[in-house]
This record gives sequence, C-alpha cells and structure tokens, in this order.
Amino acid sequence: MAKQIILFSCLFQIFLGLLFAQEDIPGSKDHPFITRYPDSYITHYDVASFGEYYVATSALTRDASYKKVVKNIPVSGKITRIQYMLSREASAVEVYHNYKQAIEKAGFEILYTAAGPDLSAAGGNYWVGETYTVMNKSSRELTNRLGSTADAAERRYIAARLSDEQGDIFITLLVNPARVKKDVFIITQLDIIEPKPMQTGLVKVDAETMYKSLRAKGKVAIYGILFEFDKAEIKSESEPVLSEIGKLLKTNATLNLYVVGHTDMKGTLAYNIELSKARANSVVQYLTTRHGVAATRLTADGVGPLAPVATNETEEGREKNRRVELVVK
Repeated sequence: MAKQIILFSCLFQIFLGLLFAQEDIPGSKDHPFITRYPDSYITHYDVASFGEYYVATSALTRDASYKKVVKNIPVSGKITRIQYMLSREASAVEVYHNYKQAIEKAGFEILYTAAGPDLSAAGGNYWVGETYTVMNKSSRELTNRLGSTADAAERRYIAARLSDEQGDIFITLLVNPARVKKDVFIITQLDIIEPKPMQTGLVKVDAETMYKSLRAKGKVAIYGILFEFDKAEIKSESEPVLSEIGKLLKTNATLNLYVVGHTDMKGTLAYNIELSKARANSVVQYLTTRHGVAATRLTADGVGPLAPVATNETEEGREKNRRVELVVK
C-alpha cells in the first residue's frame, strides 16, 4: 500500500489566540495519511479492522416513492473515523480548502464535492442523516455535531479516491460550523477506508456440517478450496477442506455429488465458465487420486459468474462469489 502521508498546508496565517485549551480523547490519534488542521482536537475516534462503508457522491434526491436517495460507492476494508473540533476563529470554508488542497497534492482523485445547499437540501439536515446515520450507521454523538449547524451555507463535503496496487483508498470529509452554547466551533469529520481483505477461514466446515447442509438444502458452498490466481491449480493449503470432503464421501457411501465451480464477474463470460469448469475438474481429480473417491460418484461442471451470492461491485462480494459448491445428484 502506498505509504503516502498527506502533508497539511495552511493557506492563511495561524491565529495565535486559543479560546481555551483542549485535549484529544484518550486513545485517539491522527491517521498517518492525513494530519489535522492546526489547533483542532479529537472529540470522536473509532477504528474498525474490517467493515462496509458507503462513499456519498451526490446531493440528496427523492425517488418515485419519495424515498430519500444519496448516490454512493459501496466499499469495504479498514475504516478509521475521526472527528475534530476547532476551538479558535476560522471559517469552515478555510478548513475545507486546506484539506482539499492537501488531498489533491497527495494524488487523490476528487469524486464529488458539495457546498451548503446540497448538504441541507430536501428538508433541513436530511443529507447528513441519510449519509452518516442511515448509510454508515454513525453514532448519535457523531451525527449530532454534524447535523447541528450555525451556518448551513458554510458546510463543505469532499469524497476522494487514491488508486493503489493493493486496492483503492477512500477519504470522505465533512466540515460543519456548529453552535455549542454561545460559541461556534468548526467540526471536521474525517473517514478513511483502506483496502484490507476480510479474514476468512475462521469458520471451519467439517464433514458433518457439510452433510447436514446437503440433506437440508441439497447443496453446500465451500470457500476453503483455494486456487492459483487465474488458474485451476489447487493450492496446498486447501488440503484440510478437501480431506473433509473425502471423509464425507467415505462416511456416506451412497452419496454422489456434482462439483460445481463458481467465479466472480471479472473477465468475459466464456472465459470464466471455462475457468470454473477447469477448477471443478481439478477438485474431482484431487479427490479421486488423493482420497480414493470413485470417479463415478463425482461429476464436475462450472457456471462461472452466473449464480452470484453477492454483489460483484466490491472485493468482499467477489470473494463470496468465488467458491466451489457440492450439489447432490
């Protein structure tokens, strides 16, 4: 992953007087990709090692049934959410432009920017509520500071993406002038989503579990059979799962199965169908040669991307679609 640190650059002279000294909440810190605006302090901080996030890329609209809609890009990975409060005199616009300049200098592609009217259209604070509360399940504490504004016209939002060899990095930023008692403070919500594969293999599928699924559903999805990239060659770490399939077939002598390969939607349909069939054949060959299963009990086939169980728009979804299914004959 690119180890780029976004260097913060102020466009205006720093005011010397602080309204009062403040400290970050315990356990919080700046993200290494981007520093804070001078004199800000952290009021909210949380990190999810893996989660789903929806990067807002439009103003709020209404569909035919009058349901609130904000266009978005669904992504997943490590999610860091930091909320800053600025206690000295500065405008939300000034803070926003400093961040925007730093993000652009770091090579990020700007996906969407919005100013006041777009962030309060269609009924008060609905955009903030839809984006942060509904789509991204933010806490009430976090959204209250974003939703309560002293000047809706000064609100600013930016969504940006940096392409990397290990996946895309996304940043969203909302700057809001909020009134706290008699004073106005600048609240900056910074969310960073880094590519990180979901940890798999934590749930073990044994012969008994597979047999129960076959009896109840007539099929079972297997995710522990791994192949070399873009090939039908089975990786050595697949042996524990294949051994359990061998055990399943030896324990249940009358059980005959279709071994069906599935892929994601990257590449052409014809290519993926051939790849899925080749992988299914590799599984059958492995079970017959290494685990002594009679070839007549197994039939290999493949459907490529034609039976997805998740979206192909995210890596998490594509990972779920790449699988081998055992189907009762």
